[in-house]
Amino acid sequence: GNIDTYQFAEKFDIIFSDQTWEHVDNPLKFIEKCKELVKDDGIIIIGCPNFDSNEAREKWHGWQTIGKGEHTWIPTQKVVEYILDKCNLKFEYLQDLEKGFLIKITKQKTKIFVLYVMKQ
Repeated sequence: GNIDTYQFAEKFDIIFSDQTWEHVDNPLKFIEKCKELVKDDGIIIIGCPNFDSNEAREKWHGWQTIGKGEHTWIPTQKVVEYILDKCNLKFEYLQDLEKGFLIKITKQKTKIFVLYVMKQ
């Protein structure tokens, strides 16, 4: 199924996606949908290859799978962090980035700043 069009009746405690994110047409929209579907205190776990890793650089010439239906975008640390920041999400890496991305994502709590001005 397609996460963009499927209607879910409830929100989830945990959303786990492994070796999927790099195959979606719009990685930002995918994360936004996950954010919408996870409870406020829930977590999202994403696993995907890290194309910055030495292994990816060594194997890149043999990967003929970039394009629609395969790897549709190239996950790098800079791009992953940009997407998660743009979605206003907290995240932490759960493993060495040379092994690929395993990311724990949580909703960022809105901080409220109140300034009182007193007249004298």
